Amino acid sequence: MNPSSLYPLAEETFSLFPFDVVIRDAPNDALKQERQRVIARLCVELIEHYGYQSHQILLNELITIPSVSGKTYLECDVMARDEHNNVLLIQVETPADYDCGRESALNHLFRLGRAYQGKEKNISQLHLVYYTHVPDYRDGYARCMTIDFLQYPDLISWLQASKPTSSEIPFALGKK
Repeated sequence: MNPSSLYPLAEETFSLFPFDVVIRDAPNDALKQERQRVIARLCVELIEHYGYQSHQILLNELITIPSVSGKTYLECDVMARDEHNNVLLIQVETPADYDCGRESALNHLFRLGRAYQGKEKNISQLHLVYYTHVPDYRDGYARCMTIDFLQYPDLISWLQASKPTSSEIPFALGKK
């Protein structure tokens, strides 16, 4: 029996990168496949619009949190870091789950920010980004919420400051 007939793969190739990005997923896992499409779209935007280079973008990055019971890890969907140590920690959500998943995503992003700041000492800027891409009849549009983590290093200080956010992703330094 042919193994590929047991596990059929749906493939979609994004040719906007200088290299091909192929998304493979089980056809019945539509939610995961949709998240991967949003991540692929975000990576294209980071490169083509915001000035990041492909080697500056990491997907599914694990950030270590030391604890008394051993190491634990938090996963960052997308991390971008330019040559000037400006860092974006990005949590991606499907368009359908963007609004209802916001609270959980923000808690996760602030935990990621604390863990990353504890690991890396030479950070110029650190932004937390909650992101989705909504398809429409043309090209679609992005929805994002960006928080300056160095200015608001925890959820409480951010809430006390009346939840200041930007709806833009910061450009790689010098790439505007």
